[in-house]
Amino acid sequence: MWQSNPKAIAGENTTRMNDKQLEMWAKTRQAGRQRFVWIFGVATWGILTGLMWSIFMAWSKGWEQWPIFLGFGLIGFPIGGYFWGQWMWKAQENAYLRGNHNV
Repeated sequence: MWQSNPKAIAGENTTRMNDKQLEMWAKTRQAGRQRFVWIFGVATWGILTGLMWSIFMAWSKGWEQWPIFLGFGLIGFPIGGYFWGQWMWKAQENAYLRGNHNV
């Protein structure tokens, strides 16, 4: 029977980082939260997802509408990516702090 994890439901990341992940996150966090959010949330997730979504929508609805889909995709998904990046930073930072008791 499937049982839910109350910590996961509350939005708390319950995983711990291994030594390599701790080292990688230590380097990432030195660059700062805003850099992480803009690179990984807005640029990587937001723009790439918006581009892929617009291509899929144009393929399924008709290529003549692609400029409209592209416009919506390159505005909406990067906005969502900003919030996704903030959320990912918080999740990674919590996992880092749980795994690195020297901080």
